[in-house]
Amino acid sequence: MNSKKRKIRLLLAIVFGLFIAGTAQAETIYTENFGPGDAGNVTLNSVGWDAWYGTSATHCGHQNYVRLFVYEQAGGSTGGYMYSSPSSLNPTGLATTAEPGSVSTNILESISFRDRNANSSDTIRIVAKIGVNWYATDQAFTSDNSWTSPAQTFNWTNSASAWRNLTFTPGTVLSLGADTISSDLSGNVTEFGMYTVNDGGHMRIDDFTINVIPEPGSVVLIAAGLITLLGWMGLRRRRKQ
Repeated sequence: MNSKKRKIRLLLAIVFGLFIAGTAQAETIYTENFGPGDAGNVTLNSVGWDAWYGTSATHCGHQNYVRLFVYEQAGGSTGGYMYSSPSSLNPTGLATTAEPGSVSTNILESISFRDRNANSSDTIRIVAKIGVNWYATDQAFTSDNSWTSPAQTFNWTNSASAWRNLTFTPGTVLSLGADTISSDLSGNVTEFGMYTVNDGGHMRIDDFTINVIPEPGSVVLIAAGLITLLGWMGLRRRRKQ
């Protein structure tokens, strides 16, 4: 094979590798459906989550039927779901989990959930912990009182304009910042969750799902492997000739 043909083959391999990178599909790395819901109400701790409520961040993840917990299958759901009961005195709540493990902010694609809120003014924000800092989305999701509504989806972005600081110290303070943060997010998310505000309604949340896109490094390795294979095939052919 002459030099020109080898260069063309090498170029095709690179283009193919870049095509794979450009068409990489998102994959789901975590889904929480809060159990089958056929054994009665249970605590959030029992499904790998934890919870706090009120401005003083009162712990309730270990308690059943206290502000945030897992409610048994009811009201048209297909299983258990996270339930947040209303309170005019302590309307805020925080539910989190470390089950997904450490996930780079550079590969997160989206976070979605299903909800059925009795009050359309009840709000839910996605929460992420990076290092020792907590953040909540500037976007506040609302819904109607139906499980058949489309899933709520936050298309992940590291942009500072999409996030607010969430001041959280268990047993001391739970407070959402009034303004968006000043610097883009970076690093690994070690805990995910939801910040809720009950405006007098019953909040029901299910199917919390995290999607990522493949690591760019993996795609590079694929392309490098193709280039190496094509080079080896060319060398083998020359030796036979």
